[in-house]
Amino acid sequence: MSRFALLGHPLGHSLSPVIHQAAYDALGLEHSYELLDCPDATAVSAAVARLRKGEFAGFNVTVPHKQVALGLADSPDPLARQAGAANVLALRGSKLHAFNTDILALLSELGDVPRGVAIVLGNGGAALGAATALGELGFERIYVSARSHVGPRES
Repeated sequence: MSRFALLGHPLGHSLSPVIHQAAYDALGLEHSYELLDCPDATAVSAAVARLRKGEFAGFNVTVPHKQVALGLADSPDPLARQAGAANVLALRGSKLHAFNTDILALLSELGDVPRGVAIVLGNGGAALGAATALGELGFERIYVSARSHVGPRES
């Protein structure tokens, strides 16, 4: 049986365990999915250490730790690196890989949308993924609107 978990804070509202367990059951997989409430970057690092030890097969990552997750990876996917945020961590061999599936989903979903102007609401990890996907799709202008400015991210 493989264990998976969602890292983030707060997580009390998350339906991820129910959704993932339903998928595992429908597919006949003996996996489990749990919540790992990580109030800070130190807690995320401790959870990733557990992943590296083999206690878990992989993590989904949500607010506010998508940028922290990327920084902990040995091998970030190029799109995750470009966005500056990762929402999936998986151990392959001895290397921790980071992915941003938000980008992949948007690339797929927005394939036929005209490439004009786009507005991204928010500036968290999902918004970074959205802006990256829009750039990859060749949108002419991308505007980001958020309640607070987080400053430029470093490459």
